[in-house]
Amino acid sequence: METLTTCPRCGGTRIVRILWTKSVPWRETEAVKTGNAVLATDQMPQNPPAWGCLFCEPRWEIVHRLALEREKLFDKTVDAVANQKFDEAYRLKDLRVPLELQQQELIEELCGGPSSRQGSR
Repeated sequence: METLTTCPRCGGTRIVRILWTKSVPWRETEAVKTGNAVLATDQMPQNPPAWGCLFCEPRWEIVHRLALEREKLFDKTVDAVANQKFDEAYRLKDLRVPLELQQQELIEELCGGPSSRQGSR
């Protein structure tokens, strides 16, 4: 895997890997927790960037925050279903939708165009 330590545009060192997935892959959990990887979404643009510079574009941190909020709600939804609290599961699922839409709009702004939907969870 390629490693990028400085931004080719500004020379900054706040470089993060962008993960195009809806959930944190187990092998990337630590990188996501420490902020060395940004969890984006699987609804990716035509030419998705693999890296982002938080100096050049700090909005990637907002994308990441929204994704982590979505991930927490998903985990709570799974727990609610497992405990047969279906009304709660539906409520939690409904809370994820605006977060996903906000995140997707921001990604489209950052990447300069609409994304293609790869799937939903």
